[in-house]
Amino acid sequence: MAKSKSNLPILDERKLEEGAECLKALASPVRLKILFKLKEQPMCVTDLEKELGISQSSLSQHLRTLRYKGIVDKKREGNKVYYTIASDAFVQLLETLPQIICFKG
Repeated sequence: MAKSKSNLPILDERKLEEGAECLKALASPVRLKILFKLKEQPMCVTDLEKELGISQSSLSQHLRTLRYKGIVDKKREGNKVYYTIASDAFVQLLETLPQIICFKG
């Protein structure tokens, strides 16, 4: 990938659009809560539901959005489906997020 003078990658319009769509999927407090839980360990829907106090149907919709955008993966083990964060890049983003958000008291 070509680099600009500032050593940042030059992104084409398609990549910029994909990035914006991914960030849009993250722009939900509920989805961020889900991701911070999944950052700790893989979890099934039942455990996420108990931990976060979110209804199963709402949780499933949020997980579907995160899966569609490639942010989480799922893996079946027996009769349970476990969700994990799909990439270390998303883990790094979650670890950096508190530093880049302006919290106002």
